[in-house]
Amino acid sequence: MSPEPLRVLLVDDDLNIRKTLALGLRELGCEVESADGPGRALALISEGSFDLVLSDLRLGSGSGLEILSAASRHGRPPLTVVMTAYASFDSAVEAVKAGAFDYLAKPFGNAQLGHLLAKVRTVVGLRRENLRLRERGGVPELFLGMLSPAVRRLEDFTRKVSAVDETVLLVGESGTGKTELARHIHARSPRAQGPFVTVFCSTLAEGVLESELFGHARGSFTGAVSERAGKFETAQGGTLFLDEIGELSPSAQARLLRFLQDKVVERVGSNQALPVDTRIIAATNRNLPEAVAEGRFREDLYYRLNILECALVALRHRREDLPVLARRFLEDASAAR
Repeated sequence: MSPEPLRVLLVDDDLNIRKTLALGLRELGCEVESADGPGRALALISEGSFDLVLSDLRLGSGSGLEILSAASRHGRPPLTVVMTAYASFDSAVEAVKAGAFDYLAKPFGNAQLGHLLAKVRTVVGLRRENLRLRERGGVPELFLGMLSPAVRRLEDFTRKVSAVDETVLLVGESGTGKTELARHIHARSPRAQGPFVTVFCSTLAEGVLESELFGHARGSFTGAVSERAGKFETAQGGTLFLDEIGELSPSAQARLLRFLQDKVVERVGSNQALPVDTRIIAATNRNLPEAVAEGRFREDLYYRLNILECALVALRHRREDLPVLARRFLEDASAAR
């Protein structure tokens, strides 16, 4: 099946440029409508649903920025790209502030236009998939709009591991999004209707952590006046996310290993084995192979955990994703006001 064509609104006050660009866009697989200024462009945007608005920045007595501003308020805002013969850093910043996806300095060739359309198609494809998921009651796309190779690999990994029921190990520096990725894997998995339970292993003392994870029997320690289910049982039918798994004590590591082997847990102070159907996603910012070599982490547990391992890349190594994330954070902040 051929990909759905891009719907492009081309805005330029020069008739010859409109004709030439429209021809080039159609040859590159786009459906094109044209306008000679802001008035006609705004009318077309209000009537239709475009994927891309490609507008000159200077339109006689008008400005392409008027179009960009109006397009950003549309119910399904198109991506916007400005063209200008007055290439400068200041005009690029002004356009981006108005909501531009990208910036083309005239004159530009077919290669530049084709490269731009490839980026637009990636984002539009993700938007369309996200819309289809929403219409089916599905999961919004975590990676929407991001273009870095690292994110594309991450998206492919997520799609594959979400469909299976194996243990997942996420590794990477603090702040790389391990918790969000774990939630996303759960939400796309067959366990999505079950609970997603998080335990931050680094914030709890050893004795408290074991009780929190595995539960405890009545009288198992001072203050244990009743039985209590642990997080493994709480996450029954869903996913248990163990953040900073490298902080587990040797005793807790042994208990976790037994669960991964036998799918049973024992509450602290009890010998009764309780069967539990819970998927484990673990995360760490530590070097677990190094911890294994130093005797601080069980080798057999490590190999049970990293059946499906994914290394998350820090944002400083994928700077092309910064504008997308900045815009998303601003939208979230505005919605929360």
